[in-house]
Amino acid sequence: MLDRILGSVLSYADDHFNTMLEIGFGTSIRREWDWRVKRGESLRNLEAFAAFADPSRRADATPSRRADATPSRRPDTDGGPTRGE
Repeated sequence: MLDRILGSVLSYADDHFNTMLEIGFGTSIRREWDWRVKRGESLRNLEAFAAFADPSRRADATPSRRADATPSRRPDTDGGPTRGE
C-alpha cells in the first residue's frame, strides 16, 4: 500500500516538474535566457527550459523577441546578470 502511494506521488511530481519550475522560476529563467542571448552566452544548461524560455517558442512571442541564432561564445565566469543591466 505504501509503495503505491509513494509511487503515485513520485510519478505525479515527475510528470509535472517542468510546470512547477515554470510557475516558480519562469520569469527568472526567461530573463536569464534573454540575457545570455543578448550577450552571446551559452544556453547549453538552459536547453531543458527552451519550451517556455526560448522567445521563438513562447506563446507571447513576437518577431522582435525571437532568438534567431544560437550563441557560440563561451560563457564568462561573472555569474550572470546583475541588477541594472
